[in-house]
Amino acid sequence: MTLTMVRVDISKRGAWEVALSDPGERVTCGTLEEASRVAHRCAADRRPSELIVCDAYHRVVHRELIDGRGGRRRAPQDAGERVPSRPNARRGYVLN
Repeated sequence: MTLTMVRVDISKRGAWEVALSDPGERVTCGTLEEASRVAHRCAADRRPSELIVCDAYHRVVHRELIDGRGGRRRAPQDAGERVPSRPNARRGYVLN
């Protein structure tokens, strides 16, 4: 079984693209949120897969491994993810 990579990144023209590890397979979306939804569906259909979402500066903001058994595992080094010091303090933190 091979691992398929699904990557969300901004193109040179400013559009959000979902790129698959298969050459030439790309989907253009209007927003990052739309591209993330499309990427999650693509990754779920091509298990096992690795989902990588980048921001407008090409930094990885979310990375997830979706295994062949239907389970999901988040990569431990998700950029931008912090654990709040107070349990009820949510402002300023990335919650997925």
